Amino acid sequence: MKYLFTLFLSFNLYASELLLTIKNIKLSKGTINIAVFNSPHDFPDRHESAILKLQIPLNGKSTEVTKQITLPHGVVSIATFYDENNNNKLDTNFLGIPKELFGFSNNPKITVGAPHFEECEIHLPQNGTVKHQIRLLKFL
Repeated sequence: MKYLFTLFLSFNLYASELLLTIKNIKLSKGTINIAVFNSPHDFPDRHESAILKLQIPLNGKSTEVTKQITLPHGVVSIATFYDENNNNKLDTNFLGIPKELFGFSNNPKITVGAPHFEECEIHLPQNGTVKHQIRLLKFL
């Protein structure tokens, strides 16, 4: 029990708050899916290896959603998509091009394929709050 308390205490001493706003939501149904990665190995496709996964149900007419997230300090990259039909996946066409809105931290320019982890990096300090916005976009 003593070790659990020490682990909990040390996590809180080195925790950062990320105030994340997702913008450009087109409809009021469905969910916003967010995956936070601390390593480039599986970014952005393998959500099961993300250090944090969130689903935010939409239930209003707002064009943006804000969520406060507690994370360990360090470097993270975020991939998000708007799941209009609640099937828990980013729907794509036969060429693999997303049919639903998606976005990444730092809003990198998307040309061919997903951006690299380094393009999407957010640096989280040991203490404090970082505000960040992701603008959803549609490839076609």
